[in-house]
Amino acid sequence: GRNFFKAVSLASGKYCCLMGGDDIFEADGIKTMLDEFKNDGSIDIYHVNFYMYFKDMTLKRKSKHKFLKNTAVFDNCLASVKNAALDLGQISSIIFKKESWDSILGAQQFYDYSAPHLYPLWSILKKGGKLKYIRQEIVGYRCENSFFAKDDAYERFYILTAQTRQIAEAVFGKNSKETKSIDKDIIKDHIFAAIVFFGKLSRPHSVKFSIKAFKLMFSLYWRQSIFYLELYKIIPALLCPAFVLKFVRFVYKKSEKYFSHQTPPR
Repeated sequence: GRNFFKAVSLASGKYCCLMGGDDIFEADGIKTMLDEFKNDGSIDIYHVNFYMYFKDMTLKRKSKHKFLKNTAVFDNCLASVKNAALDLGQISSIIFKKESWDSILGAQQFYDYSAPHLYPLWSILKKGGKLKYIRQEIVGYRCENSFFAKDDAYERFYILTAQTRQIAEAVFGKNSKETKSIDKDIIKDHIFAAIVFFGKLSRPHSVKFSIKAFKLMFSLYWRQSIFYLELYKIIPALLCPAFVLKFVRFVYKKSEKYFSHQTPPR
């Protein structure tokens, strides 16, 4: 996290983009963004569409945005949060104005978090910053490799839920509409995926993980009605044996060639 902020502090350009070592710009991606900067200098944060790559970067598929189907601009904080708050966690899909980032203070408290950059980005939106979503695939990132150890399933789950919520509360307030919207997105779109991928498919201690994960979810979201409405997905995911999910994943992987694109190695 400290590296994100140090890198931006050293940057001398008007716009910054944080990218991982295995992220890439797609063909014409940089040119497209340079044209965007020239055409409209009022945008504080760009959220660009991306391709998802697998393994050796030769297989990719288009991402499917939850809400946004076309390029759009948001100058209202709540609208920005509802449409793209959690998407701003994907560093390679974010390009932001350095001046706007530098105007935000207090991020040091989150340096040790997995996604500390959410604090200044969300704070920019709170101050009235403009967010633009670019429908064109500008960048590509390699997925299924965001694991740091063999036994960190619960830690990764904690990052996606508790840490994200703590940043939201620090920026928007505990009972704000923005925080409640972020809670809703976590419950509806992230918890199920986190249970399946972090707790079942990639980690050996699935039973221990299931118990701890449910305790954490209940402590965070027991006041949220959407949490109980989503239990029809959450409970089966927690109870389903890992080998069943791994078989389903195997079948899914075998069918990937029908909806993916082959590209030359990079």
